Amino acid sequence: IRFFLSGWNVFDCLIVAGALSLRNNSKGGDVLLSMLRLIRLLRVFKVIRVISHLQIIIDALVISLSSIGFIGAILLLALYIFAVMATALFAENDPWHFGSLHLSILTLFRCSTLDDW
Repeated sequence: IRFFLSGWNVFDCLIVAGALSLRNNSKGGDVLLSMLRLIRLLRVFKVIRVISHLQIIIDALVISLSSIGFIGAILLLALYIFAVMATALFAENDPWHFGSLHLSILTLFRCSTLDDW
């Protein structure tokens, strides 16, 4: 009975029960079974409670998520503005990359991340 008082033990029991129920399923069961086993890796988060310095870092990351979202929104706005300018300036010269707004956004994203160049 004390075993089920811990949330992590209940979590493990649910994962094992789900894995056992999918064991005999031949269609797609193997993929789902391996996914359920991978979910058990979430137990690593128990280490956060033990190491106090790690807990402080994780708390700071969680608090800063909203600020990171605002920075991402500003970056997307800048990407949109430059894509509008690139479409207006380069659509006639290079319609393959700058022929429309969505192609310009994709091309500028590829340039900024150095992907596919």
